[in-house]
Amino acid sequence: MNERLGALLDFIALTDRLKHVHRAARSEGRLENSAEHAWHVALIAVLLEGEVTPRPDMARVLSMIALHDVVEIEAGDTFAFDEAGLLTQAAREERAAEAIFGRLAPDLAEKCQALWREFEAQETANARFAMGCDRLQGFAQQVHCGAPAWAE
Repeated sequence: MNERLGALLDFIALTDRLKHVHRAARSEGRLENSAEHAWHVALIAVLLEGEVTPRPDMARVLSMIALHDVVEIEAGDTFAFDEAGLLTQAAREERAAEAIFGRLAPDLAEKCQALWREFEAQETANARFAMGCDRLQGFAQQVHCGAPAWAE
């Protein structure tokens, strides 16, 4: 197996760990994980695509959504009301992005980091749409489960 393919397979295996990054949101009595969250955000984006103008570039949006929480594998999830965690979140996630995406071949690492940074910077319509779907999912999840995380 060549080095590039090996790095891709290792990265795919690493990202499976998102299933073990728990979020504050609950789903039927258990904590939601970041992999479930990302899937739900992607579904919301697909459903809302035709409801917004300008129409988003869905390949780019879905790529950002797939990558936006990968950093949580190393940085952990930061709950919206965790004041101390929010102070260090950007630095923790930046270090995690460099370490995690740096495992890929240089061209793929650059592509993934650029998409992740675009999402974080919120300077494009596609990034704002992706973030809006991300925020909507978190809000909807809390409402659906009775908002136990907000009460805590």
